[in-house]
Amino acid sequence: MAEQENINRSTRAFEGYQHRIKIGQCPHRPPTGYVREKRTKALLLHLVLAPLVQKAFSLVASGSHSAESARRALRKENFKVTKSTFYNILHNIFYAGYSYYIESDGKTKTLMLGNHPALITLETFYLVQQQLAKRGKTGLLHIKRRSEYPLRGRLTCPKCENKLTAGKSKSRNKSYYYYYNCQRKFIKCTLNLPVQRVHDLFDSVILNFGFSSNITKVYETILKNHFNVEDAETQNRILAITNELKEIKDEKVKLVQSKVRQEITQLEFEEARNDYDERTKVLIDELSFLESKPSSYSMYIQDNKPALASFKDFFWKSHLDTKSENLDLIFVGDLKISNEKVEEAEINKNFELITYSKKQLAII
Repeated sequence: MAEQENINRSTRAFEGYQHRIKIGQCPHRPPTGYVREKRTKALLLHLVLAPLVQKAFSLVASGSHSAESARRALRKENFKVTKSTFYNILHNIFYAGYSYYIESDGKTKTLMLGNHPALITLETFYLVQQQLAKRGKTGLLHIKRRSEYPLRGRLTCPKCENKLTAGKSKSRNKSYYYYYNCQRKFIKCTLNLPVQRVHDLFDSVILNFGFSSNITKVYETILKNHFNVEDAETQNRILAITNELKEIKDEKVKLVQSKVRQEITQLEFEEARNDYDERTKVLIDELSFLESKPSSYSMYIQDNKPALASFKDFFWKSHLDTKSENLDLIFVGDLKISNEKVEEAEINKNFELITYSKKQLAII
């Protein structure tokens, strides 16, 4: 009997939990970026953490950062969470305004719209999932690379056709010198190319890539249309807060009138007034945050516009993983390089269509 009672209690608790999800409530502890209002128990955006969580999604969705590089970037803004916590945040659809409701069969999951304010759009959430899927579970590419050698594995030795590796050497004065080099010992190929020389030659190649004004306009128009949805949600929330503040103001007037007519006690009056004041403060803080927050479009374009203005600057400022993805995008094969020139491999046809790139260009 006791065992069956425990089972029944567990079943009722689970059903109650799922019912709250079904009606749009949050039956669990608020995720990072949210705070529960004391009086109404409604979820509100955390004034400090919410914009940082939103920025985490923005960085990963843009493709300019892996999950780990985004986490490290946000640590500098005092957003300190573990790798697993950060990964769980990026995979939590709650931030898009939804929760999963488990049907009566115990297996089927249905996406339910919640009553809490969304930090991101559903489209942004799924875009982040695509970016994470490309990089594996942790959002990291499983290739050993170092930031000093972004072209390692992309360069072919002009003497023996072997892929160049990279390394450093230490001089007598304890200074380090970095090289791309060939280590094919069977034919005694010992090509050593200074990293800076290789990068200077590579710059001469990518300087030939540019985007036309028409492509730039089309790209920016598409982005604006995409982010208008997310910005509209922000404006709707601002309107809702404004209306709620007006309602609270009216309720406080009625409260004073009730006190004057002695319909409530002094203690009841003070408790109700304190509740209204606390609620007003929370709403004003959220309103201040939303009104000062830059638009989703401006936040995205801040990280990605350099690609349109100067592909060279964008390439060298981007994260190592993004450099690798751009090389995959631009070149079909490896680059051959010597101390004198760079001869790029065949350029991706789709990339040629939207840039000024020139095929088989040799820079001396």
